Amino acid sequence: MAQHKGERSLMPDLTTMAGVALIIVLMMMMTAQQLLTSEDTPVEVPPAQTMERNTEENLTIAFRVNEVGAKEYYLNDSLMSLEYIEQRVANKMGEDQYFLVVVRADKSSPSQWVLDLLRMVKKAGAQRVAVSTKRIKGKKSATEEKES
Repeated sequence: MAQHKGERSLMPDLTTMAGVALIIVLMMMMTAQQLLTSEDTPVEVPPAQTMERNTEENLTIAFRVNEVGAKEYYLNDSLMSLEYIEQRVANKMGEDQYFLVVVRADKSSPSQWVLDLLRMVKKAGAQRVAVSTKRIKGKKSATEEKES
């Protein structure tokens, strides 16, 4: 049916709705990095040359020595016992053996304690284990060196 002069279409203008949807998607992409990482536990990791990490779902185990010298273990920023963490890692590995486990250990921690924690994670069935470090200031990462 032909439209007559003066008649309005009942179809809304989709251009403005598409613009609003694009802005919402961009905002979600920018905030997703902060929402998906568990790095609130105050752990001073040692510096190292690193490659950029792809964001993915993972289990983060943080280990530090508190002010009185006692060991503290955190699973995704929640203080827990080592036995409970081992059980949770084993349960997660039962679901997906290639799930990433990230270990964040304080740089002042004795290396034997960190090795014991890594051994426990492997014993629980983890196939993919990463040790968190921070980039040495002034050094280029391996991906940055390849680009230049």
